[in-house]
Amino acid sequence: MRPSLLKRKGEIAQWMVVTMIIAVIGLLVLTFFLVTVNRQASENADRTICKQSVLTASKLPLARELLSKSINCEANQITLDKKMTGYQAKKAMADEMYYCWDSFGRGELNLFSDKDEVYCHVCSIISVSTEQPVTGLPYFLLKEPSPDRNQETYARVLKVAKSPNADKVLADFNEEEIKAFQSAELEPGRDYGVFFVYAKGVSVNQWLELFSNDDIPTGFIAGGTAGAETAVLQSVIAWTTKGPGGILKSRGRILGRAGTVGLVAGFGAEILAELSKQSDWMAMTVLSEFQPETFRQLGCTNIPV
Repeated sequence: MRPSLLKRKGEIAQWMVVTMIIAVIGLLVLTFFLVTVNRQASENADRTICKQSVLTASKLPLARELLSKSINCEANQITLDKKMTGYQAKKAMADEMYYCWDSFGRGELNLFSDKDEVYCHVCSIISVSTEQPVTGLPYFLLKEPSPDRNQETYARVLKVAKSPNADKVLADFNEEEIKAFQSAELEPGRDYGVFFVYAKGVSVNQWLELFSNDDIPTGFIAGGTAGAETAVLQSVIAWTTKGPGGILKSRGRILGRAGTVGLVAGFGAEILAELSKQSDWMAMTVLSEFQPETFRQLGCTNIPV
């Protein structure tokens, strides 16, 4: 056999091997893309179903309690793995808070029955398996744009942004206060939950007492109160930490706890208590360590969904 023919056959074989490798790589990339798209489509569908069921349950006052039992919002379970950057981990957590708050009407809907209770729903369970603690989530929420169409920051959306007082509190933070949010940490090796908490009637006062109580859970709290007749919308943004010492206040806002690492910011409890007198309900999105004790710490008296 001629050397040139052998050389040509070798080149063809080499070309076929390269082509097969490229085809396999292309197939893997396509498979990954389709799986990702399918997962995203499934998540979007679940969110739409949840949001519509919540909206339907809020529309008919006489059937609200019955319809609330048909709210179809499954807990989303995600894992923050070691491959994630700090930014990716914070964005994943922030998105879960955003979609939880958005799915339940951003605190503007009259939900569940008219009984005086604190209703709690687990929107997400987040397993943190990152190499390092997730640091600066409150700062991230204050600075980064949310998935909202108008690109408002997460904090403004979670704080019922159309409330003038909500904007005032955000604007009142000075640079030192904002920087302090960067030190807040969520430890790896733990599960955290994103909760939608909804207090009605006199239970609003009970929920507000958590802000002046050392038995509040570690985590991030955001949301607002609403009065059906007066359309009062106020809100809270808080990073809470367990530990000894009282709450330090400045200009009516909670700034921190003596003897703890971390920062609490928002309206003072006495201001919120005053608001509760004219509020029919109070809604919150809470990110906290996920454990049985958390439900008691959040004051939950009813877990309808």
